[in-house]
Amino acid sequence: MKIFNKIHYHKKNLYEIAKKILQVSNKKLCDVNIILSKDIGIKVLTRHGIMNNIEFYDSSNFVITIFLNNRKGIISFNNIELKNICNIIDKVILMTNHLSYDPFVGVPDLDLLAHNYLDLDLFHLWEFNISEAIGLASLAEMTALNFDSRIVSTEGGEFISNVNIKLFANNYDIFNFCISSSYYLSCCVVAKSKNEMERDYFYTVSRKISDLDKPEYIGKNCALRVLKRLNPLKLITGTYPIIFLSDISNHLFKYLVIAISGHNVYRKSTCLYRYLNKEIFPTWLNINERPHILRGLFSSYFDSEGVRTVDHIIVLNGVLKKWLLTSYSGRQLGFKSTGHYDGIHNWFVSHSDISLKSLLCKVDNCILVTELIGQGVNIVTGDYSKGAFGFWVNKGVIEYPINEITISGNLKDMWKNILYLSNDIDKRSNIQCGSILLSDMQVSGL
Repeated sequence: MKIFNKIHYHKKNLYEIAKKILQVSNKKLCDVNIILSKDIGIKVLTRHGIMNNIEFYDSSNFVITIFLNNRKGIISFNNIELKNICNIIDKVILMTNHLSYDPFVGVPDLDLLAHNYLDLDLFHLWEFNISEAIGLASLAEMTALNFDSRIVSTEGGEFISNVNIKLFANNYDIFNFCISSSYYLSCCVVAKSKNEMERDYFYTVSRKISDLDKPEYIGKNCALRVLKRLNPLKLITGTYPIIFLSDISNHLFKYLVIAISGHNVYRKSTCLYRYLNKEIFPTWLNINERPHILRGLFSSYFDSEGVRTVDHIIVLNGVLKKWLLTSYSGRQLGFKSTGHYDGIHNWFVSHSDISLKSLLCKVDNCILVTELIGQGVNIVTGDYSKGAFGFWVNKGVIEYPINEITISGNLKDMWKNILYLSNDIDKRSNIQCGSILLSDMQVSGL
């Protein structure tokens, strides 16, 4: 079946399922939120330029939420038949009646629901072409593998094509559809020198297949990255300025997302629960959310509660201006939903008008961190400790790679001590920002 026809079939089928669920729930006198989602795609893996594995998938994720007398019951499944819907609703209602009363439970505020469809240019059809998919993954991988004799092995090339069909519906005449496409290309190789081996990877992602970076570019960058990591040296324990490369710098703001999520705030399980409208960043730093960017990788006009997404100022002149709220967490805190049931949508972090090269020259000696490992962050206290790999930089010149170091500090201090953000913005993440220079942090090495 052609992909376009398959999408049309699934869209019609999801609509019929949602309509039947609403009919049954109306008879049962309960409110219902419905999220029905389908993913159609292929995943191709190559090894030494030859197809190693190919996966076709057609998966479903259906979630029905019943609201009944300030109680909420949720059921999720990956397949459903129309004839079974009545029985499913009865079971959810029975389960819901046994749950505790909660005054904050209920349908989203009706004035916040997304009533009007927005075309955000998220769907760009590519009929599955296996030969082309193999060719893209193989070319990226072989470009990296053949780049230098020190590159001795490969962990493969990978190409993914995915189409997502998402429907939200409820009892209040809301039927929202969103169809989106995404394409991903990457490769990973291994290099060897002096009996030591290093690995690294590089990738590109887009909504439109023609917007992907060329496979030769992916392979070349993958090769250059792994070669730079060869023959690392140890570093003496001490305090050093730190630069997080733009590939990973957004992780500092991902912890901000967790710290200001409504769920953590009303439970007081975040180091920022008292920091709304207080300064947590340098006064020059701003963060804006733009959920309606055309062809944006994380654009959406509604969340999984049906609440419409809108632009938000998250941080203004260093001051935290917004919690990220669902309907439930908003009511707990005395606010309304901000449309963040599914997380954030396209954050843009302000930056200085300087290049990465200029950023490296801002301090005489520093560590350029290019990879982090471990989960050593405590959102409640803000304590931060992660293993790291990177490079020693002397007066703007990258001198040698370093590994097996641990960087530690506290998130609140790290956010406050951001000195510069460069303009080498990584656009592959839901948080777009450049490389970050922080003042001295504790580094454990030798």
